Amino acid sequence: MTDTDTTPAETGTHRITLYDRWRLFWYLDLVYDLMSGSDLRAWRDVRRELMANTKEAATHVGMRQAIADLGPARDLARRYSDAMDLRRRPQWRIACAATVAVMVLFVAASMLFGAGFYSAADQLAPAQQISADFLGITFWRGPDLLGALLDWRYMLVWLACLGVIFLAVGRFWRVIPALRPPSAGRPGAAPVATSRS
Repeated sequence: MTDTDTTPAETGTHRITLYDRWRLFWYLDLVYDLMSGSDLRAWRDVRRELMANTKEAATHVGMRQAIADLGPARDLARRYSDAMDLRRRPQWRIACAATVAVMVLFVAASMLFGAGFYSAADQLAPAQQISADFLGITFWRGPDLLGALLDWRYMLVWLACLGVIFLAVGRFWRVIPALRPPSAGRPGAAPVATSRS
């Protein structure tokens, strides 16, 4: 037997397909999304190790079982968050999500108000110019034109509110190590997939 010869037990019996690779990529991406905080540099090393170990296990037990052996994505994310001490750090990704959610709600509410205003104006005063204010946005309608205008002073207020939401939800004070909550202690290493011979 030459150095390049391998036995079925060494190479495994399961072939990793493109779909298997996509499923593993999606699973690890979900783990990262569920982690508390983010340390992208550290996660890249962990992800590389996880992917290599899981692919190795998948050649013996199949990708479905290899991923199942890692456990639910939320549980694995919690384990790595604790192992990397991420829960005590600023939560910038959560802050971004909360800020975007507030912006989406504001835009949606403004669009609903504007649609209702224009519909009512068409029915009640089609030949007159009328206006209405909603959270700093002035909606107006004339006989031939309609429009909306955001007052720059309200725009500054909204930007300030979004900034406060971002900093508060992100717990910006945790940038300073002395202001972080006490550590609950680091658990054991998070699980990795292992092959079965």
